[in-house]
Amino acid sequence: MGRGRKAKKTVENAPEKSEALQEQTSQTEGMQSAVEPKTELTETPPQTDTTQADIEFIKNLGYDTTYLENISDKEKLRSEIAHAKDTIPKIEDIKKQLGKYEISELEHKVREIKDKLRDIRALDEIVKSFEELKKDWAEIKSLKLKEELANIEIPGFEEDILKIWKMFGTESVEKIEKEVAALKQRVKERFFEMQIVSSIVTTPGKGGPQKTIKARAEEVFLTDGNGKILIRYTRKWRVDNKNALTKLLSEAYKIQKNLSTAYAFETRKFDSNIYEIGLIRGTKFYLGIVATKELHAMTKQFLDKTLRLVEERFSPDNLTVPGITMVLKALLNVYNKVSQNTEDLNAEFEVVTELH
Repeated sequence: MGRGRKAKKTVENAPEKSEALQEQTSQTEGMQSAVEPKTELTETPPQTDTTQADIEFIKNLGYDTTYLENISDKEKLRSEIAHAKDTIPKIEDIKKQLGKYEISELEHKVREIKDKLRDIRALDEIVKSFEELKKDWAEIKSLKLKEELANIEIPGFEEDILKIWKMFGTESVEKIEKEVAALKQRVKERFFEMQIVSSIVTTPGKGGPQKTIKARAEEVFLTDGNGKILIRYTRKWRVDNKNALTKLLSEAYKIQKNLSTAYAFETRKFDSNIYEIGLIRGTKFYLGIVATKELHAMTKQFLDKTLRLVEERFSPDNLTVPGITMVLKALLNVYNKVSQNTEDLNAEFEVVTELH
């Protein structure tokens, strides 16, 4: 009997336990939902189509875009546009280089390449033609450089010519071209020296230095008609000689202003050294020289010949520093050689100029 009541009591309490279990489960689910983030489904925005803008950009660069405009498949179009963007810088680089090879003998080949440059798909063909052009240019340029070397007739440069000749086939044409240009510069300087020397060639027994004077030319300078020094080719003076140089130039101005004849010279002593300044007047310029000890007996002839060379080639409105420097350097070299000032022939000189 007691057992029956107990069972009945258990059955009666079952709904209460069920409600408690449900409440506990609900609380647990609430805690889990608070801990776990909620996952929401979002739509991916559609990718912006830039193909038409890319085609327009390529067209504005000057390239033919007809083949791109006729592609209907979007993926294929994007791939072709990407390829075009990789190709264009290579074509642009060739465009920049073409001018160097545009010589008369190769005009037709350059024109053929230019006709292909708008076609992006022709890159391989353009590169092949460009490499052939460079090879042809190198052969033509080499022949011209050899002709230039063969035309150098002034003696004394045989070893230099031979050295450059051996470079053909082993060095680049550009490097050989620089060497030839440097050699021609030295030949020009020697030519001016020979012209200056020719001005003092006299019959045997007449003229020429009466005695050996180991004078040293410190600088030569060119002024305009108002006494403004246009260019100086001068020894790299030591610091303690800079004041002396300033005074010497001041004296040169005074000589120029008081010059009643075509040629004049004066002697001055600065810093325990005796300097002489010689100045000659031309129709466009004045040419001066500064030397230690005393001016060479033929200084006037040197200056006169040199000034004539300058005035034949230049005018006050058409002056070039390299050209005038070449002539002045030749004058200085000839003067020091004739003066037997051999210990100073390798001294360093520099150009000081106010030319613009």
